[in-house]
Amino acid sequence: MDEFAMLQLRKIYGINKAEFKERFGIAIEKRYSEILKKHKDNGFIEEDDGFIRFTIKGLDMANLVFEDFV
Repeated sequence: MDEFAMLQLRKIYGINKAEFKERFGIAIEKRYSEILKKHKDNGFIEEDDGFIRFTIKGLDMANLVFEDFV
């Protein structure tokens, strides 16, 4: 799950929430609630149209976000 989330986040469209749930049987928000909240609050990631992706600000801080997923 960690590797999948990290690798998908590297893509422009980000993590497909439905695909994550289908693949792992758990909602990404449930598995990574603290990490997602932390980085949304920091303005590094955003949710839109069923995807979680980096913001422009977050692209510069990607390594910090990735650290939390591993």
